[in-house]
Amino acid sequence: MKKILSIILTSYSLIMPSHASVLFDEQQSVPFAKDVFVISQSLLPEGSYVSWSIKEGYYMYLDSIKLKDGTNSVPFTIVESHQSLFEDEFFGKTEILKKNLTLIINKSDISNSSELLIYYQGCSEDGFCYPVQKDVIINKIL
Repeated sequence: MKKILSIILTSYSLIMPSHASVLFDEQQSVPFAKDVFVISQSLLPEGSYVSWSIKEGYYMYLDSIKLKDGTNSVPFTIVESHQSLFEDEFFGKTEILKKNLTLIINKSDISNSSELLIYYQGCSEDGFCYPVQKDVIINKIL
């Protein structure tokens, strides 16, 4: 019996290190939010279009999108999106955005400041959620 137990323990110790090294050497990296939620902007005389290209396997929370001009909230209109209802374990039923999103900010809703701040948050479908992101939107011609 001791001999069988010794063989099992020896076999386990020979297998375990190689198995453990596979687990611990394989590093999965989380992409940066800027690479998952890619923002672009088009400046027009009547306003500014802000668009996101959302990487496959990720989504943004619609309610997380906020625009600030100094301390003032700036309204926006969604002109293109892929919205769906999602049951979130933290937020309950909430609308999410996949693939892409485009919104317009009207010139009349913005002061003469040179930049706007835009806030948003999203997650991967695998369960990793990014903290709220903050980006600067240039307001050159508005």
